[in-house]
Amino acid sequence: MWAQLRTMVVSAHETAVDTAMAAISKSVLEDKAKEQVVAFWEQQMTIFPALEMYVGPEIHRLKGIAPQSVVANGGFEDGQAGDPPALPGWDFYENYGMVKGVKAKYAWTDGSGHNGGKAVAFGEGQYPGDERHHLA
Repeated sequence: MWAQLRTMVVSAHETAVDTAMAAISKSVLEDKAKEQVVAFWEQQMTIFPALEMYVGPEIHRLKGIAPQSVVANGGFEDGQAGDPPALPGWDFYENYGMVKGVKAKYAWTDGSGHNGGKAVAFGEGQYPGDERHHLA
């Protein structure tokens, strides 16, 4: 329970920081050029190095640099139906380790995701779940 609560707090905190950074940039952009705002954030990053994890993404956003996804097939859009489905970049727990061969129920269908795309559902079984492939 504590791990879930900690994750929720961290997620809310990071979202709030991102929102605040964008609001500061928007406010400064009313009087200054985008290049000046980027220079401002770069200066803040040198003064307060611990803020790099927040300032860096804001600089990229202002420069129009899209973040690169580090999660293979993160939207579960690519795959092949089956039991369990075959999803590039992901393994189901029942395929390896101490739970190898323990069956669970899974669903992977169109329209099941938050955006109308695909998602994976985990159902009955002793150890339903998946894990991202380890990338070398």
